[in-house]
Amino acid sequence: MNSQDVAELIEQRIARPVVTSITATLWKLMRSAGLHDRIEGCGRLLV
Repeated sequence: MNSQDVAELIEQRIARPVVTSITATLWKLMRSAGLHDRIEGCGRLLV
């Protein structure tokens, strides 16, 4: 199961941020590359 597919749904249901290892790794790689793009539907960390 790809956690990105359900992260936003879970956040809406529990009213808390959901951070998975994939999301955290993607966030770190993007920031290290100087990117601050938003990725909708993958949870609060990436928007």
